[in-house]
Amino acid sequence: MRSRRQRCGFFVLFLAAVAVTVPTVPVAATARCSSAASATYRHSFDGPEGTVAVTATQPLCAGERQAFSLASYTISNPGSFLYDRASGTISSANGRLSLAVAVPSCATGVTAVLGTGLPTETTGGVTDDGFRLGSAGSRSTGPVAWYSSGATTCSPAARVTFVNACDGRLTATLANDGAGLTAVFVAGGRLIRVAPGRATTVRAAPGGTLTVRASTFTTYIGTWRPPAAGCASAITAPPAASAGARPPVAPTVTVTSFHAPTSPATFVAEERAPEFPIGPAAQNTSAAAAQSADSGMSAGSIVTTTIGLLMVVIGATVLTRLIRDLRRPS
Repeated sequence: MRSRRQRCGFFVLFLAAVAVTVPTVPVAATARCSSAASATYRHSFDGPEGTVAVTATQPLCAGERQAFSLASYTISNPGSFLYDRASGTISSANGRLSLAVAVPSCATGVTAVLGTGLPTETTGGVTDDGFRLGSAGSRSTGPVAWYSSGATTCSPAARVTFVNACDGRLTATLANDGAGLTAVFVAGGRLIRVAPGRATTVRAAPGGTLTVRASTFTTYIGTWRPPAAGCASAITAPPAASAGARPPVAPTVTVTSFHAPTSPATFVAEERAPEFPIGPAAQNTSAAAAQSADSGMSAGSIVTTTIGLLMVVIGATVLTRLIRDLRRPS
């Protein structure tokens, strides 16, 4: 019959073998993440200060991202015009986002939305289509991200003038003749803010046409023409749009009053942009990154493996002593 010491040694070896065979679980199999399309968020919103902070309730999966936007508007007749805007993105690497915009002292509206489809101007109230944070149908929990205040109607003093150069250049001067309120211009898809008493310039392509929309709900259109004062040297004609076309020579500076905005009257969320370029190289990189993540070990797996190794060492030590005792003469 085996002695008690022998039975204990075999039991220890059995436990060590069991510990070593416990399977390890990769991190990727236990970690939870969400796609941007199904992710939920929570937010805080301060309309008077023009700030919003958004946090993902669960990490986004690798390569996923979601844009958010914050905007303030001046309110006047006949509607609202964009005053300031900010956009940012929550991704798998960054689960929190904070945005801030300037808020005018006159009648204003401030809102935060999921996406980047903010209109430049509106002619009526902004409908709630589920993209405004905190609204019905929104995937973000928190206060409704809409603030309006100010009894004084906003009266921006935006002014645009055009200057033609002999080399075919057309320059627009965007000026703010008012006091206390920043004037806003939209030119070539750019939002340009001009402080009171200040001015800036925008150039058109040689021989081209430049369209500027101002926060006074006025559109200014300028097309190059030879300067009325003449030129000291021969005029360099701008390139023709097509063979045989003639450059414009008649005055073509046009100013129009309010017209229906080309931007949407409601907030529309843009499609999410991919975090990496779509292509074979990018896909291979993503696959390699995913494979690397799958090969990782969770904290519990590491602890289990460590305990198993310790038990093996203890079992080996006990077995060595057992063999040594058995070899001793009784």
